[in-house]
Formats: sequence, C-alpha cells, structure tokens
Amino acid sequence: MKFKDIKPGDIVYVEEKVSYAYQTLESFFIPKEVIKITATQFTVEGGDRYKKNGCKMDGTFSRAHNKGDNKAFVKDETQQLKEFKIRMKLEFQIIKTIEGFRVKRNSKLSFEELKEIKKMIDYVAIKLKKTYE
Repeated sequence: MKFKDIKPGDIVYVEEKVSYAYQTLESFFIPKEVIKITATQFTVEGGDRYKKNGCKMDGTFSRAHNKGDNKAFVKDETQQLKEFKIRMKLEFQIIKTIEGFRVKRNSKLSFEELKEIKKMIDYVAIKLKKTYE
C-alpha cells in the first residue's frame, strides 16, 4: 500500500490538469495537505483518494504522489500553474481582440493610422509564426 503510513497534516502532490474544450493542455503537481484518513482512504482538498495507490475515488485518472516519486519527478509546481493560467488568459484575450477587430473599407482612419495598425499586425503575426515553427 503506497500510502499506508500517511497521517493528517502530511503533504502529497496531486496532479492538476488544465483543460480546454475537453483537451488536457498541461498538468502540474500541486501540494495538498492530508485532512483525514480512514483504513482504506485519505482526504485532501479536492476529494478522497485510495491509500493503496493515491487514485481519486471519483473514477478519474488522477493520482497523488510523494515528492520525488520514482515514475515521475514530483515537485511543487504551484507557481508554474499560476503562470500557465495567466498565459492562457492573455492568449485568449489576444485571440478575442484579433477576431473582433475589423477595419471597414473607406474607414475614417487616416493613412498613418492604417500604416501603424498594419505594422502592429505584422509584428504579432511574425511573433506567432516563430512560436509555432
């Protein structure tokens, strides 16, 4: 039994997945404190888990690990998770802005404004292209 000696107050690392449209984009190990234990399970923030393997009891494939577990190098990735979520939010805001941006023909924009907008769009396009190469 993987967690046979676990007790309240111990820290385990739970894999937290970040998903969008039913697709897992990234996963991170987040430390969670053990709240209570029974003979066959333990509870952390986010749900009950089996002591034998750390699996979540709701049937999803999400396991708890000890720091430095053998199959995966488990470490606290709380900061990386926060940064990833901020990055996703910024990317979605950029996409929304670009998709909502329309210049009508014969707009009231000056020639200089149109050139500046074109320059900014080209800059963004080059940055995005380099990201996906």
